[in-house]
Amino acid sequence: MTQLKSLLWVFAAFFGFSLAVTKPRVFVLTDIANEPDDAMSLTRFLVYSNQFDVQGICATTSVWLQNQTRIDQIQDHITEYDKIYDNLSAHQPDTEGPWPTAEELFAKTYTGLPLYGLEAVGEGKSSNGSIALRTAVEASEEVTWVLLWGGGNVLAQAVWEYEQNHTITEVEHFISKLRVYSISDQDDSSPSLRRRHPQIFWIYSNHAMNVYNTATWTGISGEILYKFDEGGPDSSIVTNDWLQTNIRDVSSFGSTYPEFAFIMEGMVILRLSYTSFKMVWVRGSIRTGAGKSPTQIILPSKVVDLDISRSWGGRYGRVTNQDHLFTDTVDTDVLGVNDANYTSQHVTIWRWRDAYQWDFSARMRWTNTSDFSAVNHNPVVVVNDSKIVSEALHLNVAPGQTLFLDASASYDPDVNGSSTAESIDSKGFANATFWQYLDASSSQRDIDSAPKLRIVQDGLTATVQVPVLDDIPTAWIQGRGANFDDKTLHLVVEVWDQGTPSLVGYKRVVFDVQVPK
Repeated sequence: MTQLKSLLWVFAAFFGFSLAVTKPRVFVLTDIANEPDDAMSLTRFLVYSNQFDVQGICATTSVWLQNQTRIDQIQDHITEYDKIYDNLSAHQPDTEGPWPTAEELFAKTYTGLPLYGLEAVGEGKSSNGSIALRTAVEASEEVTWVLLWGGGNVLAQAVWEYEQNHTITEVEHFISKLRVYSISDQDDSSPSLRRRHPQIFWIYSNHAMNVYNTATWTGISGEILYKFDEGGPDSSIVTNDWLQTNIRDVSSFGSTYPEFAFIMEGMVILRLSYTSFKMVWVRGSIRTGAGKSPTQIILPSKVVDLDISRSWGGRYGRVTNQDHLFTDTVDTDVLGVNDANYTSQHVTIWRWRDAYQWDFSARMRWTNTSDFSAVNHNPVVVVNDSKIVSEALHLNVAPGQTLFLDASASYDPDVNGSSTAESIDSKGFANATFWQYLDASSSQRDIDSAPKLRIVQDGLTATVQVPVLDDIPTAWIQGRGANFDDKTLHLVVEVWDQGTPSLVGYKRVVFDVQVPK
């Protein structure tokens, strides 16, 4: 294993691309123990925690857990994680960093107050969780993603604390470094914080309290309970029976993943890796302050593109072209397992179900052995001269321009010599596909509003033609509808391997179309 991975690094250096990745800073707030969902989410989060710079995991309240916090359940998970840490570390992907140690995670485990919502915000309401979150945001000019699996009062209190001793300008700068993902509101503190600071970058599903059937995140597994998109997603791989066989029985760490009470894993993990392609997809340009996003440096007062990219965690769009609030959108005419087409907000998640479920199962298998050759690993997709394989390749293009994309440097870490092979099969790949993600560029709910790339694929290469100006819809050029001033077209290079279970790797290519003003 060591020799093979060393050869892959040499290959990367010779051909001029980098395997390095910058981890997004993440702080999790969880109402763990109100039902099994957050325990399930934490198990999944920990086996993917090498993709994050974990700033904290904090026990909080919510509408479903109003008078207590359960830091002990977080600590129990970390205790079990410590037992499989060495095995996991033997499988560190080339494009990802190391897993945090249990000691590091214990040191960053916190709690909020055992009070509901705004009762825990204000004078005398500080907790070690709110202090830690405030300190984490203050400590870095990079953005901090705050993931609200439960209520948001720890975040609201952290902002309140900072406001007490800082100027308006300093508070605005503090706010500019926040990226909040709260699935659905679960107390009154989150709406209150958005009203007080509407400039906070915030992703959430907007619906009445407890009406979760309309929320994007239930697309992870909710069609059986909520009766949406029936026949479209593969429901067989989100049942307790499947989870027992492919998650719980795979290793000792599976014992931390309980049977669900309502649906499998009520929280979709926000994952920000371009290589693995499992992050929440956010579209649009916003005006923001200083700080660094997971995708790029954000300059003060500059309008920048924040398409945080295609996601296993769903796709969201801005409410208005001047808004920092992102909410549900839809994917259109996605083919279900029953060969019918589906259009819904839930589709933006369940269309990836094979990928995210089997990938999770593979990681659980990693926890059971330190033998790299005994289990399967994701292929790594490299396109053209992309220097960092874990980031999207951005290309400035003109209408009518033709480009050549070459993914022949892609490789399977489980196949000796696959880096220099040329054919799909000789690299150990089951298939490779170049395809356009039309929904990400559409200006209406109809994907016909998006300009169509002409893609001619030949194995691991493809010729791509941008449509001529006359073939680009006027609404798209003028920025009407959902795309606003976003002039990007998105192509995905998707590669599946031949291992067990079969795993996928992605590379996103973003065409920045230079259209006349």
